[in-house]
Amino acid sequence: MTRRTIVLALLFVCGRLAAQQPQTTPETFSEEVFVRELELVVDPSDALERKALRPGDFQVLVDGEPREVTRVETVAESAAPWTVVVYVDQILAGPQTVFSSTLALAKRAEALTRMGTVEVVTSGSDPGTVLSASRDARLVRQVLAGIAEDARVARDRAAKTAAGRRPEPPPVGRQLDKLVTHLAGRSSSGPRLLFLVTDGVRIPPDQRRFLDSPAPSPDVPAAAVARCSRLLAAYGWVVIPLAFREEETIGRRHSMVSDVDRIRETTSGSGGAPPVILVPQGGDTPLAWDGVLELLVNPQIEALQALARPTTGTVVGYESQLDLMLDELSRRRRLWIAAPPSVDGRVQAVEVKVPNRVGEVRAQAWVRSSTPEGVAEARLRNLLAGEPAGGPLPLRLSTREVAPSVLEVRFEVAPRQAAGPAPPGPVRISYAFLGAGATPEIRHEVVAAENVAARGWSHTARVSLPPGTRRVAVVVEDLSREVWRGTFLPSES
Repeated sequence: MTRRTIVLALLFVCGRLAAQQPQTTPETFSEEVFVRELELVVDPSDALERKALRPGDFQVLVDGEPREVTRVETVAESAAPWTVVVYVDQILAGPQTVFSSTLALAKRAEALTRMGTVEVVTSGSDPGTVLSASRDARLVRQVLAGIAEDARVARDRAAKTAAGRRPEPPPVGRQLDKLVTHLAGRSSSGPRLLFLVTDGVRIPPDQRRFLDSPAPSPDVPAAAVARCSRLLAAYGWVVIPLAFREEETIGRRHSMVSDVDRIRETTSGSGGAPPVILVPQGGDTPLAWDGVLELLVNPQIEALQALARPTTGTVVGYESQLDLMLDELSRRRRLWIAAPPSVDGRVQAVEVKVPNRVGEVRAQAWVRSSTPEGVAEARLRNLLAGEPAGGPLPLRLSTREVAPSVLEVRFEVAPRQAAGPAPPGPVRISYAFLGAGATPEIRHEVVAAENVAARGWSHTARVSLPPGTRRVAVVVEDLSREVWRGTFLPSES
C-alpha cells in the first residue's frame, strides 16, 4: 500500500468517526443590560450661569442618596428641542386672561417654534388638542390668535349682560387631574415647557399649609395644587402660569436705594428732596417692576406660585415679562444622572447643588420611576367623574362574588408587540371605591411581572369592598412600559 493510499484511508476513517460523534454547539450566554438616564433641566443663578460647569461640579441627591452626573450641557447647545405646550384652562381662566395670554403668545410664535414644537390644548369640560405639535410659526400664531379672538367676544358679551357672569368653577382638583393625565402620556425627550393659562385660586388661610406638602392631605384645593405640582415636576415640566393683568398696572420700575443715600436722606432734614435712586445691577429682570413684585405676595396668585415653584417655573402676570422669561429659559442646563435599572412607580425628592461655588441652582423638586401613583389616582377620579374607560393596555377582566362584599377579580393582559427593550417592572392595580360621599377610597396593589408585552400577564385578586360601595373603578398599569387601562368593576367598560 502506497503512502498516498494510507493517508487517504486515514482521512476517510477520521471523517467517518467525526460524523458519528454527537454535534455540540458552543455554550453561549445572553443578557439584556439596560442603561438608563434621568434628565434634569436646572436653572443656575447668574453667578453660576457664566461659569463653564462640568459634570463633576454638580452634586445631585435623590431621596438623600448621591447620584453621579454623567453629562451636562446648556439647553441652547442641546440637539433635543423643547416640547412646548400651551394649555388654556377655559374653566379656571376668565375670558380676559385667555385673551391677553394667548394674544401675547401669538405675537411670539417665532420665538416659541425656534425653541421646539408647540402644541395648543384647550380644556373646557375635557382637554382637546387644538394644534398638534408643530414648528410652523404661522400656524401657531393663527391658532393662538383665533383663541384670543373667541375670548375677546366672550369677554365683551359677558360685560354687556348680567347672564354673562361666570358660574362657580368646578373643584380645582378636577381641572388639575385633567391637566396631569393629559400630560402624563407624553414620551418626548428633552426639556418640557408648559404655559398654563389660568386665573389664580384663593386659598383659605387654614389650608395654606397644604400647598407645599407632598404627604397625604384632605381633599381641598391646596392639597390638589400640591399633588399636581409634584407630578408635573416629576415629569420634567417647567410650569409657567400665565395669569395676565392689564399692562398699565405693572407700575413703576423696582429700584434700590444705596446705604449712602439712605444716610444722606436721613441727615438732610425734611426738605423733601428725593434720594438718588440706583437701578439694580444686571440689566433687565422679571422682578424689576412693582406689579411683578405684587404678584409674589398676592393671595389670589399664591396657589399658582406653589404650582410652579417645584418645577423651577414662575408666574407671569404681564406681557413685559415674557421675553425675559424666554431668554432665561435658553440659558438653562441639562443634567443626566444614572437611573435605577428597574422601575417601581415611586416619586423621589431631588436636590442639586454646586459645592464650592458662589451661587445656587434651582432644580425640579421631584423625579419619577415609571408612572407615579398620583397619575393612577387622577385617572381613577376622572373615570368616576364620568370620563369613558380608556387606555391602550389589552386588558380583560372578570369578577365573581365569593363572599358578602368580597369579589374575586381575574385580570388578563394579552401579549402585544412593543418597540425596543424596556427596564423590568411590575404591574400595578389601583382601585377607587366610591360610596355615599364625594371622595373615593383608593388602594394600590403591586404585582410581580416579567416582560408583560411579550408574554402577557394574568392575576387573580380578592377585593374587599368598603361598606356602602356603589361603584369601583380600576386602573391597571404595566409599569415597565407605562401602558395602562382604566375601567370599572364588575363588567362595565
